[in-house]
This record gives sequence, C-alpha cells and structure tokens, in this order.
Amino acid sequence: MAVSSDFNDRALRKPTDLEKYYIFSHDNSFNLSVYSVTVASKKPLQHSTILTALQHLYRKLPNLRVCVE
Repeated sequence: MAVSSDFNDRALRKPTDLEKYYIFSHDNSFNLSVYSVTVASKKPLQHSTILTALQHLYRKLPNLRVCVE
C-alpha cells in the first residue's frame, strides 16, 4: 500500500492542498476511494454546462456523490 512517504519520494513537484488532504485521508483511513475532476477551460464555463455534464456522468455512475462548488 502506498503511503505519503512513498509519494514524497517519487513526487516531481510539491503536492497541492487537495492532494495533501487525499494523502492524509488515505494514511489515516478516512476515505477508501477519492476521485477528483478538475476542469480547465480557456473561457469561463457556464454553471449550467457543468451541471449538464455532471448529470450525464451521474447517469453512468449512479453511486457517485457529486458536489459542485
């Protein structure tokens, strides 16, 4: 099983705050699986466009818990 020390040994860059949270959660058995989707766009995306895309994703993965910030 990979632990944070393994990640730090092979990391090419410093982990982001979100990655630090995932590592901490994994090391302390808070979360079994964590998935994150980061969307980057040259132009700002409409909130409705993101919601529509997440609805399609949710239909394919009904066990998915979705939080949109």
